[in-house]
Amino acid sequence: VERNLSNVARRIEPDARTTLKELIEYPQRLVDSVAECDPYAAHREASTTRVAYVGPLGHVPNAHAPLWPSPLRTPSQRVVAYLRGPNPQFGSALMSLQEGGASILCVWPDAPGQVLCRLSAVERLRITQKPVQAAAAIAQADAVVNYGSSTVVAQTLLAGKPQLMLPTDHEKRLVGACVADGGMGALCDADASAEQLRAAALHFCANVAAMTSAAQAVAARHTT
Repeated sequence: VERNLSNVARRIEPDARTTLKELIEYPQRLVDSVAECDPYAAHREASTTRVAYVGPLGHVPNAHAPLWPSPLRTPSQRVVAYLRGPNPQFGSALMSLQEGGASILCVWPDAPGQVLCRLSAVERLRITQKPVQAAAAIAQADAVVNYGSSTVVAQTLLAGKPQLMLPTDHEKRLVGACVADGGMGALCDADASAEQLRAAALHFCANVAAMTSAAQAVAARHTT
C-alpha cells in the first residue's frame, strides 16, 4: 500500500513522499454541506481535525429546466417540491399549499400511479417524475418542500429559501431538525398521516415569512 501511494504521489509531484498515516491524518476534512444543516457540526468543531464545508456537490445528470404551471391568480407564490417515497398522503401537504394560492412544481420520481393521476389534474400544480435542475428551480421558487436530502436542504439554505422537510429516514430527520431548530424551515415525518401533513403545511404557510428571513440570513453568511 505504501509503495502504491508513493508511486501515485510521485506522478503528481516528483519529490512527494506520502505515507498511509499522513493520508489518514490529513489535517482538513471536506464536508459537502453547510454547517447549518450538519447534525455533526458540534462534534466536528470539537475534533482536532480541521473541517472545511464546501457546500452541496450533488448533481443529477440530464436534468430538465424547470417548467412551472401557469398561475391562475396574481400574485402566486412558487413552491418547488422534491419528494421521495410511496406515501400517497404527501398529496395532502401539496394540496394545502395549492389551496393557499401557491403555484407548485413537484418532482416525485417514485410517485404512486394513482397519486400521479390525481395531482396531474389539479390547477396550478405540475407533477413530473423526470429530473429537474434543482439549482434553477430553487432559485425561481419562493419556498421548497423536500424529503430531507442533505444536498437539497443545503442548496435551499444557500438560496435563502424557507423549506418544509418530510424526511424519509433517520439521517434525514437529523438534517431537517438542524434547519427546523434554526428557524429556517419546518419538519414533519414522511410517514405522517394526511391530517399531520396538512397541519405541517398550514404551519409552514403561517410562519413562512419568519423562516424566509432566517434562511436569507444563512445565505448572506455564505456570500459575504
